Amino acid sequence: MTGFLISSLSADLIRPGNGETINYTHVVFEWEQEPDAHSYSIQVSTTPSFDQVLFTDSSATPLILNKDQIDWDDTYYWRIRSVFLDGGVGSWCDPDSFNTPPPKFQNANVTIIQDELIQDGLTLFGGAFPALQSGVIDIYGNEAWNDHDLGFMLTHVNLFGNVYGCSNTNAPNNNGMKISTDLEILWSAMDVDVDFHEYKQIPNGNYMGFLRVDTLGPIPSDNIMTEQFQDLGYLADDSTNEFTWYGQKLVEWDENHEIIWSWNPFDHFTMDDFDNHGFTWSSAYQDFEYDWTHANSFFFDSAEDAVYVSFRHLSRITKISYPSGNVVWNMGLPEPYMATGSDQICSDLLFSFQHHIQRLDNGHLLFLDNGNISDQLFGYDDPLSRVLEVEVMGDSICEMVWEYTLPPNLFGTGSGSVQRLNNGNTLVYTAGNGLETAESTVLEVTDGQDVVWKYISQENESWYRAYRIPSLHPHAFSVLVDQYKNTELDGDSVDGIIIDRQNPAFLFTIHNESGYSQPYKYVLHDSLGWFNDTTDVVV
Repeated sequence: MTGFLISSLSADLIRPGNGETINYTHVVFEWEQEPDAHSYSIQVSTTPSFDQVLFTDSSATPLILNKDQIDWDDTYYWRIRSVFLDGGVGSWCDPDSFNTPPPKFQNANVTIIQDELIQDGLTLFGGAFPALQSGVIDIYGNEAWNDHDLGFMLTHVNLFGNVYGCSNTNAPNNNGMKISTDLEILWSAMDVDVDFHEYKQIPNGNYMGFLRVDTLGPIPSDNIMTEQFQDLGYLADDSTNEFTWYGQKLVEWDENHEIIWSWNPFDHFTMDDFDNHGFTWSSAYQDFEYDWTHANSFFFDSAEDAVYVSFRHLSRITKISYPSGNVVWNMGLPEPYMATGSDQICSDLLFSFQHHIQRLDNGHLLFLDNGNISDQLFGYDDPLSRVLEVEVMGDSICEMVWEYTLPPNLFGTGSGSVQRLNNGNTLVYTAGNGLETAESTVLEVTDGQDVVWKYISQENESWYRAYRIPSLHPHAFSVLVDQYKNTELDGDSVDGIIIDRQNPAFLFTIHNESGYSQPYKYVLHDSLGWFNDTTDVVV
């Protein structure tokens, strides 16, 4: 025998799947590699006869991303053919069809202020009003993706493009979930009542989020709501444990949904610390329970073996040693705003009711100071929201590295997010309900405090977070096998790779077309056992 043949089945169109309804207009067309092909032609039409060709394009790999020609609420047909090295072409394959649903965010109010300073990419946002929903727009406001009928609210996107959030589909089984941009559910917390504020994977591959925990606690005697509670029959004397207090326990699950680590604030914080200057006891009077901590975000730092957690109602950020659970420090308000204020670090920052804590690559902390009681803390006429970048030195001293104060009308009572972009700008989302307005707004702000891009949601729409992402398709890649040909073997026409003295190696190239810096793990396995199995990871 002079060589070995590695063969493959005949080529097929892979995606979009035939008859599939896709929830985006930035479409990846992917097909199997054809033997002897030097490149490929692709045609997309609005008719099955291809008498109305929408576009024709070419690609050197069996994958192409089209961002411009596909629209919402329509049906399309597509096909490919091989182009050979001598200029000849193969026959068009049988076409497949796909559909797009109606748009959700068609009239995006986008303002481009300095085009040359804007970070490239798409803006992904999600929220709960008027319903759980998420969408993506490009820099010009064109809708590129939506959650279709999943009822999904985005809470996090990681560096590899994995999307996390919650859905009211099959509730309560998807309060915490990981999805693909094709709306495939990749992992779900199942029927666990995960808090919606933050749920995501941590570097070890496990999942982390918040669960409710509660106990009985007292009602303060010096709050603006004290008399109303006493009118209901409560003592409200600072000491009688007569009212339900609840907090959020930080929990780590493995892929099998087993809890392998948790951290309970009732075990580490004193209940002498609570909000006595904001709105929380007014809410407790209406809800008949007290939302004590209102944990709304965390950042797992594997370099430090620590978790940073934001406790909104305590106006506190806590650094927790992992896995010991010991509190390294609490950062928050001084006395009299917090009973243990003298024990907290960096109390001169005076942030309140914050969101979206994260640690940047430079070690600094970045978060949104909603500033719900900033009028009390600073003496403002109206409360103001800020973006803060803070360096913590020696786990004890803070330096304000960067601060951006939003105008009074963009003060955000709740929700909000921040993201440091690759170009150094910062993407900010605010509920924008200051001065009795309703302007849920995403801003891109330069290091020099200039707003270069702005998106204002439609009336009655409000988001939870927003992110700038490089593309919709983090898993867009193709594998191109070298010397893949059609050949005669024992009188039969076979597609494959012949390995012999003239072609002694099996060569292939992975083409990353996702826009993300992705690692790829490949496994080569020979079912006949002629070659050793090979596994590697390439970036």
